[in-house]
Amino acid sequence: MPTTSAGPASAAVTGTITVLRAAAMFDGVSPALIVAPSVVIADGAIAAVHGPADAVPPGASVIDLPGLTLLPGLVDTHLHLCFDATGDPIGHLAQADDDMLRQRMADAARRALLQPRCRDAASCLAAGH
Repeated sequence: MPTTSAGPASAAVTGTITVLRAAAMFDGVSPALIVAPSVVIADGAIAAVHGPADAVPPGASVIDLPGLTLLPGLVDTHLHLCFDATGDPIGHLAQADDDMLRQRMADAARRALLQPRCRDAASCLAAGH
């Protein structure tokens, strides 16, 4: 199961390792973005999420994604996290501030993750979804 760490990377990660470094990450649980995450992928599965100060595991390939926000664990790649079902979803987006939009996105992601196959982002990732 993926772990989140604010300190040094201490868990041993083995196999083929790739680290994605991005501007932010939306985890679907918190309305706040995780700033400057490093997502450690070992043998094709997310093994850990670390902060910007954590060391990259030895031998890892690093992919820098400046300016991008990661959304790991969201299975439906065509999921509209901000749109509502009204006749003017774009108008409602324009009227909302960033904090309100992040909260709407967190709520929509939580609903998507509560589908029978996922309890949360970690269980969804662990199940290979």
